[in-house]
Amino acid sequence: VLFRSLNLKSNSVQIQSFIEVLHKYRDENITEITQPLLLDFVDKILVHATGGKRTNPNAKPLDIYFRAVGCIDIFTK
Repeated sequence: VLFRSLNLKSNSVQIQSFIEVLHKYRDENITEITQPLLLDFVDKILVHATGGKRTNPNAKPLDIYFRAVGCIDIFTK
């Protein structure tokens, strides 16, 4: 997985808050996504309609907006 871009919101208080959440989970061995984890990190998830012919016609593009960080454009090769 490659990170193509990272658009930080300009509010330093939001960024500091996000860093505090990162520290909260830094020493944990996270093996699954739980509701508290999602609530701490994710602001919203947008699911788009499928776009044209793909190898998997049921695949839908996602935009994940993280708290204080915004949408991170993630893609796989």
